[in-house]
Amino acid sequence: MDTQPKIDELTVFFDADCQICRRAHRWIARQPKFVRIKFLPLQTENLVERFPGIDQFDLREELTVLGPQGQIWQGLDGWLMVLWALEVWRGRAIEFAQPHWRPLARRLIVELSNNRYRLSSLLSNGDEDDLREVLAQPAPSCAQDNCELKVNP
Repeated sequence: MDTQPKIDELTVFFDADCQICRRAHRWIARQPKFVRIKFLPLQTENLVERFPGIDQFDLREELTVLGPQGQIWQGLDGWLMVLWALEVWRGRAIEFAQPHWRPLARRLIVELSNNRYRLSSLLSNGDEDDLREVLAQPAPSCAQDNCELKVNP
């Protein structure tokens, strides 16, 4: 007998002031899903009253996903849950959750999160050459759970 609670809906909190976050929201919304995903901007009025205890999480720094039984996933685990909910990406989410892929996936999410406003400004300014240069950075190398990504300031 399966003792895991059924996950039939996820709530994703996102920063509506962040261009990258809004684009990710639109992309996720267009994907076929196994699990319904609701999106809630961090700027939503009465957010803390609607979700008591949510203020203990740093919602502006990490993607935060709420499960139907009150489970919280943040950062990499939040992204893995979102990908797991998507029909086309579930297999990749399961792969990225494996111990040998987690360090690389975590580093990618950390770099994206840490640079989201810079990337957002590139997107909102429409400077595709600058964005292309940022995205052309070499992939990080991971050895023994230690990933390095060299990003030019």
